[in-house]
Amino acid sequence: MNDSFDYFEDLAVNYLKQRGYKVLERNFRSFLGEIDIIAKDKGVLCFVEVKGRTFPYKYEPLEAVSKSKRKKIERCAFCYLKQKGLFSLRARFDVLSVVKFREGLEFYLIKGAFNLEE
Repeated sequence: MNDSFDYFEDLAVNYLKQRGYKVLERNFRSFLGEIDIIAKDKGVLCFVEVKGRTFPYKYEPLEAVSKSKRKKIERCAFCYLKQKGLFSLRARFDVLSVVKFREGLEFYLIKGAFNLEE
């Protein structure tokens, strides 16, 4: 993991906490992949993918969550649910974009950005 990603992930954690999320885990890893942040938001288990960029950038941060990336996150989330015995909880997949501009930061949170595909 590089320092730049740690920076954006730290910002993301603070942003989520300020909005009432309870952060449960960071960088959950399984043999299937990694989930940046696992948190609870009003009783819903949230698997959060963080995309950070410094302006100017070539691609929108949210464009970096490709179909194959979503599949990896879904599989890893399934492992987490199985490992923790949490299948009874409602869950969703959020994507949080963090963009650093010269003047400051911009956050864009998409709750329920994609669904678990059967």
